[in-house]
This record gives sequence, structure tokens and C-alpha cells, in this order.
Amino acid sequence: MKKMESSFTWDSGLDKTEYTNRLTGIKNAMKAQDLDAIIIYASPNEFPASYIRYISNWGLRDTSLVIIPLRGEPMLASAAVASYAYAFAKETSWIQTIHPLKTSVGDTIVNSLKQFKLQKGATLGVIGFNSMIHPEYNNVTQATRSYEIQDATGLLD
Repeated sequence: MKKMESSFTWDSGLDKTEYTNRLTGIKNAMKAQDLDAIIIYASPNEFPASYIRYISNWGLRDTSLVIIPLRGEPMLASAAVASYAYAFAKETSWIQTIHPLKTSVGDTIVNSLKQFKLQKGATLGVIGFNSMIHPEYNNVTQATRSYEIQDATGLLD
């Protein structure tokens, strides 16, 4: 069990093998649905951020994203990481690429898709967008307008 200096623990009881198996299952489902990537979103109102926690073991009450490309390793971005919880995120999540969510959610998504070398027109599955506040939803839909967007909530349900 990993401990923070404050004696706070966040051990899911699962090892990395379980998360690797989950990731493999998700990528197999992505292939079946012809998705190039999935974007999992959690709002600050969700606690724990269940979809994010399911795949990453990260789940503080903040705006968070996990982007899983069909080819490549997932990325976690979190508003809490931008301010106070980077070390905590590195300690609790098995995901290696962790970024602070400093810019808008839409900009973070598009910048990440570019890093994954996903071209405009790529098919993105989205999970959790129904919990976005209206201005954030508008920002994300505007930023991702050149991609094909599909609801992929069933992929994790």
C-alpha cells in the first residue's frame, strides 16, 4: 500500500496487471467500434470519478481526462495536478503520461490528439461529456469539430 506524507492512502487493491487487462479489453472494444481514441471526462461534481478511476486509479474531485489512443499509451490530465497533486497522481496511477490541465479541456484534448498523431477526421469515442457544464461542452465540441465524435459510454459500462 502506498502512503502519502499525510498518511493518506489510495490503494485500490489492484495491481498493474488488472489495469493492463482493462486497457487491453478497452482497446479490443475500440477496434470493434472503429474508434481511433476514446476520451474519458470527469467533472468536479463526480466523486469518485468512476470512469477515470476504473482505468487509471485516479479520482480526486476535479476536472480530469483520460485519453486512450488505439495505438499508444494513455494520458491522464487533471486540474488538481496543475495545482497540488502531481506527486499524488504519479503515486496512485499506473498511467505514465500525466499532464496538468492548465488550459481549456478542448485545447488539452486537441493537443493530446496531436501528440498521438491522430489526424483530423479520426473517430473519437467520448465518455462523460454529459456531465460537462454548458460552456465547457461548447469549448470541447468547438475544439473537436474536425473529428468524428461518437458516444462510447457503453464501452466502459
